[in-house]
Amino acid sequence: MFEKQQDATCYVRKYSQPDLFITITTNPKWPVIFDNLLENQQPHDRPDLIVRGFKQKLNKAMTLMKFGCFGTLQAWLYSIEFQKRGLPYAHTLLWVKKDAKIQPDLIDRVVCAEIPNKEQDKELHSIITTQMINGSCGHLNPTSPFMKDGRSSKKFPMPFQPQTKVGIEQATYREACIAHGLLEQDNAHQMTLQDASVSHQPQSLRSLFAIILVQAQPTNSKELWNEFEFSLCEDFIHQSLSRDQAKNLALIHIEEMIYSMNGKALETFGLPSTDHEASARCGMAIEA
Repeated sequence: MFEKQQDATCYVRKYSQPDLFITITTNPKWPVIFDNLLENQQPHDRPDLIVRGFKQKLNKAMTLMKFGCFGTLQAWLYSIEFQKRGLPYAHTLLWVKKDAKIQPDLIDRVVCAEIPNKEQDKELHSIITTQMINGSCGHLNPTSPFMKDGRSSKKFPMPFQPQTKVGIEQATYREACIAHGLLEQDNAHQMTLQDASVSHQPQSLRSLFAIILVQAQPTNSKELWNEFEFSLCEDFIHQSLSRDQAKNLALIHIEEMIYSMNGKALETFGLPSTDHEASARCGMAIEA
């Protein structure tokens, strides 16, 4: 599993962030599952049928994507997981070639949040309304499984709330979520870097750090840098450089990788600025 995780990280380093994130889920009413049940059986009685049916559908979907239904691909990967009720699903990442990337004016051809016209496409309308909508609750459907004591068990509909915490208005939803303790902040990234610092060389660790900045956008990049600064700079420190010189060279290396992935400067992530003239004076070249 660790090797596969590292392979996935290499995809991001080579091809930058993925273009499409697609979730493929299981429908226990698929004929391949439902038609093969024995008498008085329900889909949850036959996990073997569910898994085989899902794998068939996943293979078919991946074949369609590999052959260009979203454009010519550079790379793809997927991870299969299981819901609490036992149904498998796959998270799929696709990297599309530059000349086939989906532009803003074409996005509506790929992503749509509308209910299809029943007269124009009856089959698609049936699929969407029966498989992708939970259905009404409240006074429109008092028998909904989401109803309890005549009210929505999820407390919907909810009134709009200002982005505040203890009377302080937050600038963004992200900041409001952090203030309310709804985000894990940098704990996951911290654990990832801790594990990697044990077994990775500083150059590889800097590459991982750059990927975390670009792809995960941690809430406080400066704190992560401060905590792992020595591990990120260790190879330069052992070359008889001062701590400030080593720190500057490590930041330049990280900055170059960030720029190659999304064209942004290091300061965008709240990290210290770099001094390229100082690195030239100490005569050090960075091997990417």
